[in-house]
Parts: sequence; C-alpha cells; structure tokens
Amino acid sequence: MFTVMISTIYGLNCIVCSTITDIDCYDPYKGDLSKTSPVSQSGFTSCQKTMYWSNVGFFPSGTVVREGSNAPCISSSSTGAVATLYCCSDKDNCNSAMGYSVSLFMTISSILSCLIIKQILQY
Repeated sequence: MFTVMISTIYGLNCIVCSTITDIDCYDPYKGDLSKTSPVSQSGFTSCQKTMYWSNVGFFPSGTVVREGSNAPCISSSSTGAVATLYCCSDKDNCNSAMGYSVSLFMTISSILSCLIIKQILQY
C-alpha cells in the first residue's frame, strides 16, 4: 500500500523579485521575460510592491521589490520616509503592475515636499 501526501496551499500567488537581482522586476513588469525563477510564489494574504526612492540599508534608491506578505493591506499605497509601499489582495499576482501611474505622482510629490521643507529650514 502506497500513501501519497498532497500539499494544498491556500492564499494568493504573488510576484517575488527585486531589481537588485532581476532588471525585469522594474515597471512595467516583464515577468514573462524574467530570467530568475520562481517568479510567482503562493500562500500569501496580500501582495506588495515597494519602490525605494532613498538609500536605505541594502536597497539603493530606485530599487523595486515585489513580494508576498501574510499581513493584511491597510491601504493600497503608503509613503514612508524612504519608500512607497503598494499593497493589494484582490487577485493573484496583483503586485505585477499596481501603482504604475500613482508612483510618478508620489515621486513628484515627495520631491516637492522635500524642496519646500528645505526652503522653510533655510529661513
């Protein structure tokens, strides 16, 4: 008698990549051309894309990291001191393109905010 164990994973499939190791991870995402594997991993509650616009630790400015998370999305996008985080939980691989049009707005807004603060501090 043979016993077969089948593992079932529930949850979202999310794109998992970083522009540090895979240039195809940049926007627009080119997952079908990616040279790294695996590109999609499963079992997550939400999918995230983080766009670093300031150097922090291992991640230089301009780095894009796509990953899965077991934390729920609090908002679809949030901007911190060094990065913008996009979060989704509505469909598999939803972190492949989210925030593409928003990211330009967020980047320009962040730069303008820094310039205004700089001007205020100079007086």
